[in-house]
Amino acid sequence: MDLNLLRDLLKQPAILEYHDSLPSTNSSLLALAREGAPAGSAVLAGRQSAGKGRRGRSFFSPPGGLYLSLLAGSRGRSPGQLTTLVAVAAARALEKQSVNGIQIKWVNDLLQHGKKVGGILCEGVIRDGRLDRTVIGIGLNLGSEPFPAELAGAAAHIKTNGRPLHYEQLAADIINNILDGIPGIPGHMPEYRARCLTLGQEVRFLYENVEHAGLAMDVDEEGALLVRAGGKELRLLAGDVSLIKPTA
Repeated sequence: MDLNLLRDLLKQPAILEYHDSLPSTNSSLLALAREGAPAGSAVLAGRQSAGKGRRGRSFFSPPGGLYLSLLAGSRGRSPGQLTTLVAVAAARALEKQSVNGIQIKWVNDLLQHGKKVGGILCEGVIRDGRLDRTVIGIGLNLGSEPFPAELAGAAAHIKTNGRPLHYEQLAADIINNILDGIPGIPGHMPEYRARCLTLGQEVRFLYENVEHAGLAMDVDEEGALLVRAGGKELRLLAGDVSLIKPTA
């Protein structure tokens, strides 16, 4: 990663760090944020030894991927709005480099050909008892190292059109897309809905600690998933939603 080239490609000057390896780009940027780093600062790594996923899970982060955390001003923005914006920003950036078939699984997974190729994790920075800024983390599977057996059926590396990816341009486009999109939230939501493969599908999920099944109807302006189940419309702000595969 050429940081000078990345700086030249960014619309807004910012503090940038790149490391060949880190435990977690989100953890590193959270520490910088607490020390007063400005919005727009970013930490990138070539691999993570302790990448973080949602709900306390780990995120497999072998060499060759793009692991990026961006500090964004987020007062007045819900986590769902930011997460959905980042998904759209990443999909656009990949398509700019002719990576085709990127879809979104609510709320934070990027898929290609039915397998997860990227994930998003937003973590808040609290100041004076309220959400002040957000560390936005995104990991993209761009390498070639085999996945562990427990992930191999569900995860994959991004398939390109045969041309090598321009990592600095990809990172810059993601960052620029996010920072450009924040003032216009929720203007990205129509595109998010169009890319979201969860909508119109039968899904299984937990609601008030009880497992339900229902039809995913829509994603609202806050990024919540609206599901029709048992004659009611339920609003899911977070949690795991799995697609129910039709039986033969």
